[in-house]
Amino acid sequence: MAERAPKLKNIHIIGAGVELLAPFDWLLRGVTLTNNSGVHGDKAGDYARMAIAMLNNNMPKYLTDQRQKVWAPVFATDNAGKTLAVIGLGAMCGAVARAGKAWGSW
Repeated sequence: MAERAPKLKNIHIIGAGVELLAPFDWLLRGVTLTNNSGVHGDKAGDYARMAIAMLNNNMPKYLTDQRQKVWAPVFATDNAGKTLAVIGLGAMCGAVARAGKAWGSW
């Protein structure tokens, strides 16, 4: 690598994890390894709010019924009293947990 890229200063990984690159003995002295850890957190929280609302309001059933030209309304319940389980410790799961907590139903 030193021969092919003698002026290399930074290697950026577009994902969050770099474990697959370990051990890092291949990384040249003076070269910084960076990643995208945390950049998708806010978007994950937004997605979680949307997905929870859609699932709680039976949107998959409505969409299936619509494709089949069926009108069979199903009434949804409030989120209050329901449990949100978030499994994970990263930025994305943290954003999902904060989104659920901010919603005030859990």
